[in-house]
Amino acid sequence: IWTTNPNSRMGGSRTTVGRDNAKPKHKFKRGEHDYTQEGDIDPKICTLSLGQINVQLSKRLQHRLNREYTEADAIQEELSNTHSVTIHDGRKIWRADGEGWGNGHAAYDIGGKEQRLVRPYNLSGELNGLSPSDVELVQTKISVRSEAKRC
Repeated sequence: IWTTNPNSRMGGSRTTVGRDNAKPKHKFKRGEHDYTQEGDIDPKICTLSLGQINVQLSKRLQHRLNREYTEADAIQEELSNTHSVTIHDGRKIWRADGEGWGNGHAAYDIGGKEQRLVRPYNLSGELNGLSPSDVELVQTKISVRSEAKRC
């Protein structure tokens, strides 16, 4: 198994059992979310007010909690491409000042203003009958995919 989790011994820990009927753990009211603003809103590049951004972030979060990823992604793309609001889900922050994230966290910048961070994949667990040439082929394909993700 190839994984980006350096602590993994048997591959990913994700499971899909019972997800179809899962209910969101959190219910946020309109305009509420758990993201923190970083930097000031630059009115020269962002036409939305703080309240409007909060409403959009709240809608996006509800879609994510409901596993409605297409709708959540559409809101994120609109915020980024139309209003220059970038969201960093891993750190639960957002900004509308035209600045990047720095420290290699640009993978969350849908606007494509910075190069994407690509985590390395490592072999973990059993080979499950794969020959050394099969392992080399998989590693080559992962390398090609990782390079393509940088664009």
